[in-house]
Amino acid sequence: MRRITSVLYGFTFDKRVALDSSNDYCLVFKNGHQFAYALWTTDEPHDVTFSLGPATYVCSDTTGQASRWVRVQTQLITVHLTQSPIYLKSVVRD
Repeated sequence: MRRITSVLYGFTFDKRVALDSSNDYCLVFKNGHQFAYALWTTDEPHDVTFSLGPATYVCSDTTGQASRWVRVQTQLITVHLTQSPIYLKSVVRD
């Protein structure tokens, strides 16, 4: 729980986004104009495609370690879900 708190520090829960399976989770958190998404599944690992606002996102794992940057332009993104959450945080530019 401590790791989740550090990844989402300053964010508040906004809503759950419905995905194709009720075993897949996409929780949305907000911090002003910045968004963070926590995604995981209770099922077997698989890919899922969902709508995301156009922006640049940093993808990190449960340790908070950033693994890659993702630029979303078409509003659709595909991610690989496992039972370990991944986090997508929008990058706010000055």
